[in-house]
Amino acid sequence: MTDPTTYEPNELIARIGTFFLVTGALLFLLFIASDVNPAYPMPDFNLMCAALLLIAIGAIFRRAQPPPPKAERFRYLRKLMQQRKDAKKATAQQAQKKK
Repeated sequence: MTDPTTYEPNELIARIGTFFLVTGALLFLLFIASDVNPAYPMPDFNLMCAALLLIAIGAIFRRAQPPPPKAERFRYLRKLMQQRKDAKKATAQQAQKKK
């Protein structure tokens, strides 16, 4: 969502999926808290079912998101490493030709 006036439908769906994942994780933590709490004799399984349902829906929605673009942070270092590797190959080939 780079421009506030336009949006990509897949991007919006992925954000909704993230919301469902986080909400499901919080509900699961509440379920664990209801299980550990000695004041309640029985854990609240409705929380667990809702959490698992939201996590599943969130995962399905997040799968619709396209993969992020390739990171170009270390392109200069990769270029230097490739040049070094090429130089080593060239010197190895020259040494082999001399034999």
